Amino acid sequence: MLKLISIVCAVIFLVHFTTAQEIGDEIRLHSTAKCQKGWFAAGDNCYIYVDKKTSWYNAVHHCNTVLDSHLATIQSAEINKMIIDESKRFGGSNFYIGLLHTNDHLVWSKGDSISYTNFSEMNLKFYVVSVCAVVNNIPASADFGKWSRIPCQQEQPFLCMRPQHAIYTM
Repeated sequence: MLKLISIVCAVIFLVHFTTAQEIGDEIRLHSTAKCQKGWFAAGDNCYIYVDKKTSWYNAVHHCNTVLDSHLATIQSAEINKMIIDESKRFGGSNFYIGLLHTNDHLVWSKGDSISYTNFSEMNLKFYVVSVCAVVNNIPASADFGKWSRIPCQQEQPFLCMRPQHAIYTM
């Protein structure tokens, strides 16, 4: 009986080793990063638009606890453009991103450093109180795609993000 188990294990090992090698090559050729259904890709991240009007602080909480994500961080003009292109599907409503302006400082809710902003020229003034950033998603507006500062307690839809995860296909 022990000899039979050893033979079966040896056959399984050989078959598995050969298959794993073949599949391994195939996986390397067909590895793609994807987002779950309902999310869209931009750069290395997946984003989801949440059409639920709430305060900026509640949006941060919702992204973190319900969607295992963060309020969106936008670190380049290219990512901003990809989000704006995708946002045309959301309808004509401004939406929160993870940028907070407090004590004359800009901070991302996730803690990332600020490497890019896209505020409209008419929205560059500094505020004494905390304000939060929204993306102007009203296509007819001259500031479409630009960011604005609004009071954080104002209720708006929001955009969450999380890293893409590799999904292997054969």
